[in-house]
Amino acid sequence: MKIIKSIFQRMKGDSLARKMTEVRREKEYSHMHTVKSGVVFWIAGVGEQPGLETIREKFPEVKMDKVCFLPANYQGLQVDDVVYVKAEDVGFGGKIMNDKLFHVLEKPYDLLIDLTRESNVLVDYVLKNSQAKCKVGMEKEGFEADIVLKGISDPVVFIGELAKLLSDLKEY
Repeated sequence: MKIIKSIFQRMKGDSLARKMTEVRREKEYSHMHTVKSGVVFWIAGVGEQPGLETIREKFPEVKMDKVCFLPANYQGLQVDDVVYVKAEDVGFGGKIMNDKLFHVLEKPYDLLIDLTRESNVLVDYVLKNSQAKCKVGMEKEGFEADIVLKGISDPVVFIGELAKLLSDLKEY
């Protein structure tokens, strides 16, 4: 049964990779003081994502929604203020079947912060379908964003550098 599930997931990943086109969205960034809404993405691991506390510190005025991707067989805690996404939440043809995730992707956030460290077809597909005005993340294979910070793989360091960059950046 595991082999069949693995084959199905690989076929689904290949299907999503072929549909990997970014949705039309309004790309905009004015200044750090204008950022009022955001969404942060990460993949579940052990404990809370270390970058979340740093985001709260560096972006205190931003109402930040949270989306966490759950790997297969994830057994950790789940909290109410996070939208959790599983592989089953995205259909074979790319249809979003998780209502909470669908609403997150439709919302035109001022800022999307990707804390994932490695490419993942499901994660990349979801990120490309977000209507966020400014998408930022760490450099990784296949990741396309408006702002990519290279040479950083630690989420806490990334958030610190991102906060400095966005404070200095006036407009794009």
